[in-house]
Amino acid sequence: MDKRLFIPQLLPVLLFNSLIALFLTILGEDSFRINFIFSQCIGLSIFMSFWAMNYLSSGDTLSIPRILLAIMTGTIIGVTLGFLSTEATLFPQESQASKGLIEAIAYGLLFGVIIVYFFVSRDHIAKTQAALHQEQLKNLDNEKRNVEARLHLLQAQIEPHFLFNTLANILSLIETDPQRGKLMLENFIHYLRATLSESRDSITTLQVEVATLQAYLEVMKIRMGERLQFTIDLPTELADHSFPALLLQPLLENAIKHGLEPAATGGTIDLKITKVDTILRIILADTGVGFQGEREGGLGLANIRQRLAMQYNNEAKLLLEENQPSGLKITLEIPYE
Repeated sequence: MDKRLFIPQLLPVLLFNSLIALFLTILGEDSFRINFIFSQCIGLSIFMSFWAMNYLSSGDTLSIPRILLAIMTGTIIGVTLGFLSTEATLFPQESQASKGLIEAIAYGLLFGVIIVYFFVSRDHIAKTQAALHQEQLKNLDNEKRNVEARLHLLQAQIEPHFLFNTLANILSLIETDPQRGKLMLENFIHYLRATLSESRDSITTLQVEVATLQAYLEVMKIRMGERLQFTIDLPTELADHSFPALLLQPLLENAIKHGLEPAATGGTIDLKITKVDTILRIILADTGVGFQGEREGGLGLANIRQRLAMQYNNEAKLLLEENQPSGLKITLEIPYE
């Protein structure tokens, strides 16, 4: 039993002893004063014996023999104290004294078992709940670590696609158009600097996320020229809002690879971020060729859906629909926290 609960558990013992005295009085066992004295002496003696036994056991779980010993010891001490306290008026005849002693010990043992069982049960329940709480905390911590590990794995699957493609484009431009190759390399370095902090963290801000997307678009614009136009609308009041790192990049890659690049004249990409009540809404629309194969699925979108499910407990939405007059519109809605 927790030794810090000595005083809090002493009060119920006093109340329980008083109820026993009242019960015995109703049964016609002497006056309430005598019953009250005996009940308190026996109950408190058993309680003190039990706590003393618990203290000597260094807080370990008491065995049944030790519990019975504490009950018997407390009962004998309590009955003795009760007789000493009422000796002047109780049981003037020897036969009555012997009978009263046996009854007092019997009642003491009976109610002592009830008292000890009550507090041992409470202590066992408290320890079980504490152990369960610790196990839940441990499971939550393990679950958090697993989620973080899976998030980093998902990010690792998303990032190489753009990196390798860009390096290949730079090598190609260096041979055919060194000036554009140099400019693309400079923009690529800017992109790497923008993504350095994001690649290490699972959470960033919308401002940092948008800066990364803009750096990516600048790199792609070097390759596509006038075939790629883009606009980004991020309200100032939302700039510092937290956001999952590198979540939007695969959507942007998807829009260019499967939307604008297959189109003969390219197209436009518009990114708009707004807050509607308690929802953060992000709309990424392009004027490319619309739904095309991987456009509706693929590893990138699957990873995003999985990240959203883990990050927002299935409270986020990712919607794909036809854009007018052409292309695809992706709407992402997540709780504004």
